[in-house]
Amino acid sequence: MKPNQSRGVRPFTLGIAIFLTLGACTIIPEREKQLPTLAPNLLNTQIEKLIETIGEPKETTLTGDQRRFKWVKDYFAVDCQLEVLAEREGTITKVVWSGPFNGCKDWSDQLIESYAWTSTE
Repeated sequence: MKPNQSRGVRPFTLGIAIFLTLGACTIIPEREKQLPTLAPNLLNTQIEKLIETIGEPKETTLTGDQRRFKWVKDYFAVDCQLEVLAEREGTITKVVWSGPFNGCKDWSDQLIESYAWTSTE
């Protein structure tokens, strides 16, 4: 066997790995892909409805006229997190999502159902 023959497998293996990685991205259902677009829809709604929809937050803090709410959902190695700022009277002023789409899917489904948002598929 010539030394260069064993190197031919590496580009092939790399090509397969890239194909599988890109292919996995296209397998994610559209509803899960829209999770980042749901956050702005919560602006100017009431915090009480959000709590009713996805449950009690893990953390709640009060700073001046703003209340901060934080939900955390365990999902393997990376948690799904939702942080919301609301005015004292309960109007949501800021929403930040973080985490994997699959880990946050339950929340996105609950929000779509509770707020009657239509799917953008």
